[in-house]
Amino acid sequence: MTRSGVTALVASYPRAPVTELRLTHTDRLELRAVDPGSDLEALFAIWSDPASWRHAPEYRHPEPRTTREWLELEATHWDEEGLGYWTARLRESGEVVGAGGARRHRAGFWNLLWRIDGARQGHGYATELGRAAVKAARTVDDSLAAIAWIVPVNVASRRVADRLGLIEHEQRLNVDGRHRIPYADRPLRASELARWSQSPAATRQKTERGGFEPPMD
Repeated sequence: MTRSGVTALVASYPRAPVTELRLTHTDRLELRAVDPGSDLEALFAIWSDPASWRHAPEYRHPEPRTTREWLELEATHWDEEGLGYWTARLRESGEVVGAGGARRHRAGFWNLLWRIDGARQGHGYATELGRAAVKAARTVDDSLAAIAWIVPVNVASRRVADRLGLIEHEQRLNVDGRHRIPYADRPLRASELARWSQSPAATRQKTERGGFEPPMD
């Protein structure tokens, strides 16, 4: 999808107050808005690594162009909404260890993402990233639920959701053909989850993703 196409889509969103969250910090991480110019090499190394996609190998990025297009797409959310995904770096060394955050989904919720370099998993970085994501989503628009859609076998990611205090809801079959468990920052009605998990907006994102991340993950 072109930048103009994404701009047209997000223009239909209710306008959220734009806050300066492009750069924030946790105890150990520097979280900076994704940048197609400076983040491509480091994030392609992670996004192309099978260890980063154990539970969704079909979404691995096979070439740098895929990562560049993903970065360009995600950068538009910062421009239009004042919030999107960050690139996560260690504050001590500047090393890129992953990416994630909260991004407004067209179906009407904040999509939570945390993806950490396979070699850096198990050190609590995903929890720090996820906690910052939930806080940022609530700051920009607390009327929308913040949800992480996690495949049941991804036990490590489910543990992160538990540490964040997210509420586990009944698993659902999503538009990408996989069962996912929605973990949300608030109780949600079954009708809401059914609508979001099978929304046409999510279907469109899936068909246009070109190797991007799962539409809700």
